[in-house]
Amino acid sequence: MSNQGWVKAYRQLLDWEWYTDVPTFKLFLHLLLIVNREPQQWRGQTLSSGSVITSISALASGSGLSDMQVRTALKHLQKTGEISKNVTNKNTVIILRNYAKYQGLENDRQQTDNNQITNKQQTDNNQITSAFYKQECKNERIREGRERASACTPAKLYGEFKNVRLTDEEYAKLKKQFPLDWQRLIKNLSFHIHNTHKTYYDHFSVLQKWGAEDRKNSGALQSPPSYDLEQIKRDTMNNTEIRF
Repeated sequence: MSNQGWVKAYRQLLDWEWYTDVPTFKLFLHLLLIVNREPQQWRGQTLSSGSVITSISALASGSGLSDMQVRTALKHLQKTGEISKNVTNKNTVIILRNYAKYQGLENDRQQTDNNQITNKQQTDNNQITSAFYKQECKNERIREGRERASACTPAKLYGEFKNVRLTDEEYAKLKKQFPLDWQRLIKNLSFHIHNTHKTYYDHFSVLQKWGAEDRKNSGALQSPPSYDLEQIKRDTMNNTEIRF
């Protein structure tokens, strides 16, 4: 028997028929404290949880009751079904019936099983959620049926305000597609983002669109409306036509 740990005592004991019978109640509480919490082996015998090998004299010595009080209390507890006894020529085994129920061991096992199921469900859910967001991120990186290089390649910042995002591959493509106008396109987009506070997912696509529209509308590499205030002032002084 171990003196470590604790036992549960429910308030329903206040309504128990032996609560006011001091010797019987004391012996029951003593048994609750000394029985095995888990099954054990003892000299070839298997002792279940809630059982203890003892004797009348040992119970009397441990509880402070007399031998007569112990015998009477055991009769009371057997009569109302709180205990059972296995008597052999070697020893006496007293078993607290419903010990697992008294100590909530059945609930503990159920709670353990529930926790294991809950943990597994949470793990499965986390894996599903992680896979979902990975796919969502991939979907966001796919535009017009192709996966952009910037989805896996770090972008660099360009423009007057360092707010135009382009990968090295996009930067090279822009220079190739608009060899005479790529700097102006980047500059105008930089001013545009800075002054209007707009946000764009794909800066490279915006630059391509602006350049293509200029070619289509005028046949020349004209820019979209300029947001460079200094350039507007210079154009005004030179009487240059300004397109808004």
